[in-house]
Amino acid sequence: MSTKNIALFGQSGAGKSSVINLMAGEEIAKTSSGADSCTMHWKEHHIAFGGYNYKVFDTIGVEEPQLGIKEYLEAIEA
Repeated sequence: MSTKNIALFGQSGAGKSSVINLMAGEEIAKTSSGADSCTMHWKEHHIAFGGYNYKVFDTIGVEEPQLGIKEYLEAIEA
C-alpha cells in the first residue's frame, strides 16, 4: 500500500495540529489553547486510517510573527 503525503498550511492557531490528532484518533501532535503557535518547525507524522497510510506534515503558521520570510522558508525546508 502506498503512502499519501499531506502538508497542512494555515495561520498560527488555526488548528493544523488538531486536524492531525483527529486523523490519528489520538493526541500525537502538540496543541495549545488559543491562537498561540506550538509548531516552530515542521513535523512529520505517520497515520493510518480508512485503509490508507498517510505522511502528514504539520507546518509552522504562515504568518508567524517571530519569523521573517527567510527564516520561515528555512524552517519548512529543513
